[in-house]
Order: sequence, then C-alpha cells, then structure tokens
Amino acid sequence: MNLIDSNLHRGLNNESQRNSQFLRPSNPNHDCTMAKAPLTIPPLSEKDKERFFSKIDKDGPLPDQSNPYYIGLGKCHVWAAGKFPGGYGCFHFQGIMRGAHRVAWVIATGEDPGVYQVQHECDNPTCVNPAHLSIGTVKDNSQHMVKCGRSAKGDKNGKYTKPECTPRGDKHGSRTKPESRPRGEKHYSFTNPEKLARGERNGAYTKPESRARGKRNGAYTKPECVLRGEAHYRAKLNWEKVVAIRADSRKLQEIATDYSVAKQTIWAIVHFKTWARP
Repeated sequence: MNLIDSNLHRGLNNESQRNSQFLRPSNPNHDCTMAKAPLTIPPLSEKDKERFFSKIDKDGPLPDQSNPYYIGLGKCHVWAAGKFPGGYGCFHFQGIMRGAHRVAWVIATGEDPGVYQVQHECDNPTCVNPAHLSIGTVKDNSQHMVKCGRSAKGDKNGKYTKPECTPRGDKHGSRTKPESRPRGEKHYSFTNPEKLARGERNGAYTKPESRARGKRNGAYTKPECVLRGEAHYRAKLNWEKVVAIRADSRKLQEIATDYSVAKQTIWAIVHFKTWARP
C-alpha cells in the first residue's frame, strides 16, 4: 500500500469512529436495488490509482460548521475532472464511466459497494474524500438527508422557492385539462366500487388491532404532541378570555357574538366541557 492509500485508510478509520452507523446499511435485507443495477468496480491498478489521484484537489471547501452534523469533518477532496449531470465526479476506468466517489470507496476499503449507495457525509457530490464517504441503502441516504436538514420542508419546499412552477388557479390541470379529471360516473368509486374498503371490508373491521384506540391513542401515549387551548393553531380564545367568559352573567348568545365564536363554544366553556384546565 502506498502513502496515499494509507492516508486514505487512516482518514476513513477516524471518520468511522464518529459515524459508524453509516458505514453499513441499517437493514442488510432492505431492498435497495436501483432501476439500473450499478456497475461492479474491480480493484484498480497502481497506474489507474495515480491517474485517479491526479484529478483530486485536496484543498477543497470545509463543510458548513454552523450545522452540528458537519462539525469535525475535514476539508473536502474535490473532484477536478469531468462530472455527471447531477454533479458527481466521473472516472473513466476499463472502458466504462464510473462514479468517482464509488471508485474512491473501492480504493480506500478494497470493497465493491455493489447495490448499496455511497453516501456523502459532507453532502458535497464532488467530494471524494473517503473520510466523508459511507455506504448504505436508499433509506439510509434519505434519513441522512432529513438529519442534516436538507429535506424540502417548510420554506425549502418548491412551492415557496419556485412558486411560479406550481400550477395554481387557471393554470391548474383541473382547469386546463378538465377532461382528464375522473368526475361523476367516471370516478373510480363508480367504475371500481369493489376496490373501496367499505363496510366490513374496512380496516376498522378487518384489522381492528391496527387502530390506535383507547389508551393506545396518541392523545394518551404522546399528550405533549396534542395542541390544546391557546396553543392550538385555530384557537380564537386564551385563558384570560376564558376566565372573563365564565364570570360573564349575560346570555350565551350575546357573549358568543362579542368573542366571534359559536354559542355552543360558550356553553362548553361555562360548563367546563372544554378549557377545563390551563
């Protein structure tokens, strides 16, 4: 093993101690095969390794240290040669174009990742630093994306970042192509009624044990997750108003009109059916 290879191994071993859960798939039996089976990568010759390392810039960027997941990761080794459309480096080897990060994994570990994905702990697709690489299933890769805060949730969702790409109003398919919407007698509830789980075929009857009822319901198992009182996103009242309502001697309808709520809401508050405790 030459000096470069030994450094690669050393970097990988140090990183494996910090993120060992990513070095092997969480579930080896998980079906992680892709639409097209990945190419096997045989061991590289010394000449191929030298050609591979000549295309690497080891003075790459440092992962964002403001993200706690990236703390401790060293600089990225950026692939300075050709890249695939997705940004991943490509390395021509034995007449076939292969992913540079997958080749880097083979050089560092001597193992072909096979059907497993080679993940980037630094989330930089051009990086080939073995200390930033790990293998796992598609599920592992998705969990890593969520853990690092890269999933398209909230303000990161496309409907916020690219609102012009979201068909709304007159641009929506229900208006531009109304004939493509199965409505009325064309709806599957009419065309295939036997596929609907109704009556005794409903899951509530066929698998009653799967229904979280009674003390297995989330309201009991995770009460902190249930939004109550003024913490609820649709709440119009708060505890200060509730106390005032219970002290008010007027008719329920008059109180309801003042607080812009239903008469039944005031009745439930007065009789401690709702807002029973702070």
